[in-house]
Amino acid sequence: MKRIFYVLALLILTNGIWAQKTIIEEIRKDKNISGGGYYAYPYPEHPLPSLTPAPKGYKPFYISHYGRHGSRWLHDAKQYKLPVESLTKADRYGKLTPRGREVLAQLRQIQEESKGRIGELTPLGARQHEGIAQRMTKNFPEVFRGKGLIDCKSSVVMRCALSMLNEVKVFQAFNPRLHVKADASQADMWYMVYGNEKANELERQARDNELAAYRRNHMHLDHFLHALFTDTKFAQDSLDIPNFTGNMSAIISNQQSHDTDVSFWDLFDEQELLDNWLCDNAFWYVARSSSPISKGYMPHLAENLLRNIIESADKAIADGTCQANLRFGHDACLMPLVSLMNLGDYGAIIDDLEDLPDRNWWLHRIIPMGGNLQLIFYRKKKSDDILVKALLCENEVTFPIPSDLAPYYHWSDVRDYYLKMLTP
Repeated sequence: MKRIFYVLALLILTNGIWAQKTIIEEIRKDKNISGGGYYAYPYPEHPLPSLTPAPKGYKPFYISHYGRHGSRWLHDAKQYKLPVESLTKADRYGKLTPRGREVLAQLRQIQEESKGRIGELTPLGARQHEGIAQRMTKNFPEVFRGKGLIDCKSSVVMRCALSMLNEVKVFQAFNPRLHVKADASQADMWYMVYGNEKANELERQARDNELAAYRRNHMHLDHFLHALFTDTKFAQDSLDIPNFTGNMSAIISNQQSHDTDVSFWDLFDEQELLDNWLCDNAFWYVARSSSPISKGYMPHLAENLLRNIIESADKAIADGTCQANLRFGHDACLMPLVSLMNLGDYGAIIDDLEDLPDRNWWLHRIIPMGGNLQLIFYRKKKSDDILVKALLCENEVTFPIPSDLAPYYHWSDVRDYYLKMLTP
């Protein structure tokens, strides 16, 4: 009896400690997390997630996947240009600190290196996808045996196509007998990368109102400005500080996309690191998730994609010719899909943006560079019961339905749940 009481007490204590864990503790361990959506895919540098063994007799036979491209250069040349112009102006007036002058020289070099590469996949981004594919073949080798089809489709954007091709070469090396098909066509964009004017307008309204107010409440710049400028009043009076800090934040956050020792995290103190994460986190919740601020509309952008996932899985189960459907696209598509499916409660409706961190709605766990959703399908001999497990960035996540085998779910239950959701 005492032993049982001790175990229960230990479990309660452990859960309490976990509940107290905060995002700032995560950032203290890894400042790159502060980059939010720029966070570089964390594996294999971080410990790999552990996977629950399949129920007895069940073997994987099919994978359905949607993945974001890997780490990239920033997608607008102005993001590199404007900070250089602002710091150059301050330097002409002798208003930069020694660190500010060093940063200016580093930014000029980065801007020069970015020419002709805006939005392109970086070598790190390529390696991220090689690693994802290698772990896929290691964890689920049954899917990649034989002479079946691995059907890969990409957004027509080059960084997505290259992300796909870096996985394709791994599959072909693992099993040269596989028929690996790779395509990037506008014909598939209606479900691969869907958007509309309603979503754009809701995002614009939120940017101008609730998100702007949220950013003002989380804009602590004292350490940042003093690190760069000898006269912060000059900076505030003579420079477009919101524009400057926004572009600087993008550069600083995205440095982790490159193989470089040049880092700018020292320009931020701990509160500013947290603010950087909070603002990006809030933006993505409003812009592409279930936020009431955007009328709960954004997950509907993934309805075509979810329908394609279900139909492709049904076909693969029925005829057995396709062993994997792998789709390569963007964060703005993966986020609505995860929210629509409410995987891991990431489709939660959260009224107050200030509550996002405490509700464990953490952007960097959903759509880091290289972020991906893998649906792994299992079956066993002499049984028609198909099981499915969801991996978000290779971590097991729950479906919003009950299961006697979680994290494994009966495909018939999952399929019926989502088809009813999708029915007009």
